Amino acid sequence: MYPNPVARGNSIQVKLVLPQAGDYKLELLNTAGQVMLIQPLFMQTKEQLIDLYTQSHWSAGMYWVRISSPGSKKIFQNKVLLK
Repeated sequence: MYPNPVARGNSIQVKLVLPQAGDYKLELLNTAGQVMLIQPLFMQTKEQLIDLYTQSHWSAGMYWVRISSPGSKKIFQNKVLLK
């Protein structure tokens, strides 16, 4: 993820390398576990670059980007810091 940390209201570029192409769900959660953003994600290939947009009214702090696939129990996650 780049940039990390990111200023609130700006976007983060996320390079995804997942086991297979297909449908996924992307979620952004705060440290309290509150879901701030949910968006469907279709991977045309195993590797893809996406933009993840943050909101300026979100609190500064640590957030988790979580990606899951409906047909799998695997969850991929990473931290991002909003300032």
